Amino acid sequence: MTRSRLATAALLGALAAACSSTGEPGHTSAIDVVPVDAAGVSQTVVPATDGFDRVTVTTATFGRDGGVDGVLTLTVTGAGEERTAAAAGGDIPDNGPVTLAFPPVAGSAGRPFTLGFRYQGAHPLALYRNPFDPYADGELRPAGGDLVFSLGHADRVGGAVSALGRSAREAATTAGRDPVFLSVWVLALLAVAGAGVRLRAADRSAGRDAASRR
Repeated sequence: MTRSRLATAALLGALAAACSSTGEPGHTSAIDVVPVDAAGVSQTVVPATDGFDRVTVTTATFGRDGGVDGVLTLTVTGAGEERTAAAAGGDIPDNGPVTLAFPPVAGSAGRPFTLGFRYQGAHPLALYRNPFDPYADGELRPAGGDLVFSLGHADRVGGAVSALGRSAREAATTAGRDPVFLSVWVLALLAVAGAGVRLRAADRSAGRDAASRR
């Protein structure tokens, strides 16, 4: 396989990997934890894309690396729909992410949802949060602030395109404020374009050499 084809295959592989896993970027950074029990806590969110079908949160089992004796349940309500998902105690990590998946909700983009988390078990469980309310589109109740979470979508390709669009917009905004960033960004784009041109030229040259040897 020629170098240009190898590069193309690598790019397609990276895109396929992104499309298989891309959801919305993670929201908020961890500051502390909020206990979750049978009374539950709730986080309001607004998904950016249709096909909303999973939520990832960060859990704390207070040193129990093998999980807890209990079940974490998620109830998702919004857009006239209700979904439920659960994670068994053995699948709940200490200081790590757990994903709760449910059937996709069509027409979820831009609509408010409530994520209700409840836990019943013999061992304590908590969810990581940021108490300073960094997520503008929702809030954690009754504790205040926001959970550390990310949202996922059944439309993986759409999610990937949406994520790329957000990244480009954020980069453009930063470039407008920071001339140094703008220079680095432009140089990086030129370097990528130049690498592509060189690979194609090398591929053509190799093809001509092979033809002349015949």
